[in-house]
Amino acid sequence: MNRTTVRALATPVLAAGLLGGLATVPAHAAEPRNDLYSRADNLTPQRCDASAEGRNTQATGQTGEPVHYSAGSLPVQSVWTTWQAPRSRTVVMNTNGSDFDTVLAVYRGGRLTQLSPIAADDDSGDGLASRVAFDAIRGVTYRIAVDSFGSAEGNYLLRVIC
Repeated sequence: MNRTTVRALATPVLAAGLLGGLATVPAHAAEPRNDLYSRADNLTPQRCDASAEGRNTQATGQTGEPVHYSAGSLPVQSVWTTWQAPRSRTVVMNTNGSDFDTVLAVYRGGRLTQLSPIAADDDSGDGLASRVAFDAIRGVTYRIAVDSFGSAEGNYLLRVIC
């Protein structure tokens, strides 16, 4: 399904069955708002000990999106968040509490095709969650991708601790 396709409603739709009865047709959720890099969520307030949650169901990789963790793993169902460092210090980000196998990557830069990798991980957090640590610079905006390993999807929890 491409982005110009009209999306189904998030609630089930009733349709007439072949025998005149009613049948429930499962609806498909629309892609998350932060599926596109240009529509990244902002982690606000811009502070330490912040968190964000959402889902990557129906999210997609984009043309020009970097490989987030390993050379053989193209972006599959990534969602984007930004965070501006309130001070210079070591920062830990993790996806502990997510209900799918996550890949986490942090970048600097403005354009999707010109991002500079800062840190990336798959499975260093709790269970199949991801965890990165890096030295943040006060005032710098970091671009954070939460992706899935393989075709995993579900609800994610992103935490920033510094």
